[in-house]
Amino acid sequence: MTTPPIPLRSRLSGERAVTDWRSLCPHQDRQALYLVSDDLDLLDAAEAVATDDTARVSEWLVRGLLSRPREDRVAAWTDDPDTTFEFLIVQPYVLAVEIGVAGNAGAD
Repeated sequence: MTTPPIPLRSRLSGERAVTDWRSLCPHQDRQALYLVSDDLDLLDAAEAVATDDTARVSEWLVRGLLSRPREDRVAAWTDDPDTTFEFLIVQPYVLAVEIGVAGNAGAD
C-alpha cells in the first residue's frame, strides 16, 4: 500500500526552521535570500514560489512584500549576527522573516 503524498503547504509548514544571520550569509552571498515582510505569511510566499505562481510573486516583489535584503540591513545583521530568522528553503531560494535577536525574540 502506497502512502499518499503530503500536501505542499503541510510539507512546507513542517520544514520551517529558525536560524541566525551567520547561517543565512552563504545564501545572501549567492543572491538566493529573499526577505518576507511581516505583512505577508511565510507559508503563503513559499507556496507561491514553489508552485511558480509568478503573478502573486511579481505583485509581492512590486509591493515590497518580498524583497532582496537591503545593504543597510545586511550590514546591521553582520554587525549583530545573533539576529534570528524564521526561514524556508524553496530551491534555489531561501525565504526568511526577521524575528529578533537570539535570546531577545519576543522581548518588549
